[in-house]
Amino acid sequence: MLLLALAAFVVANYAHQAALPFYNAMLPELVPARERGRLSGLGTAMGYVGSIVGVLLITPFFNNSFPGLGALSDATMAVLRRIPYAGQPDRIATFVPTALLTLAASIPLFLFCRDHLALPRAQWPKLWVTRPFREIFDALRDTRQHPGLLRFLITTYFYQDAIGTTISFMAIYTVAVMGFAKGAEVTLFLILTIPSIFGAALIGWLSDRFGPKRTMLGVLLVWTATGLAITLVHSQPWFWALGAVLGFIFGGVRTTERPLLLTLVPDVEAGRYFGLLVLSARAAAIAGPLVWALVVEIIFHDRPATFSYRVAMGSLTLFMAIAAWLLMKVPDQRAPSARPVTST
Repeated sequence: MLLLALAAFVVANYAHQAALPFYNAMLPELVPARERGRLSGLGTAMGYVGSIVGVLLITPFFNNSFPGLGALSDATMAVLRRIPYAGQPDRIATFVPTALLTLAASIPLFLFCRDHLALPRAQWPKLWVTRPFREIFDALRDTRQHPGLLRFLITTYFYQDAIGTTISFMAIYTVAVMGFAKGAEVTLFLILTIPSIFGAALIGWLSDRFGPKRTMLGVLLVWTATGLAITLVHSQPWFWALGAVLGFIFGGVRTTERPLLLTLVPDVEAGRYFGLLVLSARAAAIAGPLVWALVVEIIFHDRPATFSYRVAMGSLTLFMAIAAWLLMKVPDQRAPSARPVTST
């Protein structure tokens, strides 16, 4: 059963990741180039809203209560428990409701969104088992045709390394280093997510105003400084204040990376290079935890957790600083446009 569960998770996670390039590649079709930052920021912000709403809606299946309202009535829970595999309050009861919510959220896309440049069925390429792998190598080879593209993809690897590992280990860091009680990860989730909603929307506007490269560079530099400060502080109030700052800029990277990539490649090739962007993020998701484990469990295994965890967090800040340095030499294809002058 464990192997079956792991296999199902692999399929579900693959399907989610495989959908992202197509989702991102729709951006050029939806708004003019001058508004891509705002739409990207709005999409990121709504994603964080969805994260909060999803947690709220799934909570009753876990503990029979709704956050802020307390325990739900027996009649309400009896209806909810009719969902398959959700008969008893537990973690396992949350999976099928989550799948149903994912399907419900996808229905508007299925019904109302259309490809503007869809190929006729007769022109669809034949899908062979080896074709996707060959396409990856072809896309990597063709990055040489687009100045700055390969450097940007390497940049994404470093900042995704830092972001993904921060998400994975920040809850442990709050307990082992900052002395918070277990369960503080729920508060941490809210601290990071709620400011991210407003931060993503604002950063999207800034991207249109100043250009996605300059805006992303600012986000990476603020992230580096904030991460370094989190590594050094010992006061819990300061930690939460810095966490709020980090949460505010958290969605800025995802908001700016989409319009920035679109300044480096033609719109018609957006899908293949957004695929490389996702591939970079997945590779970073493997390397980041390995670096953390190397620091905590091997290099400084004989030191207190308060020391080894701070060093590990500092290594993530170093990755973000490297990303900012690499980004500086990526071509700025879109300088901020001047506001049109109107006369009355």
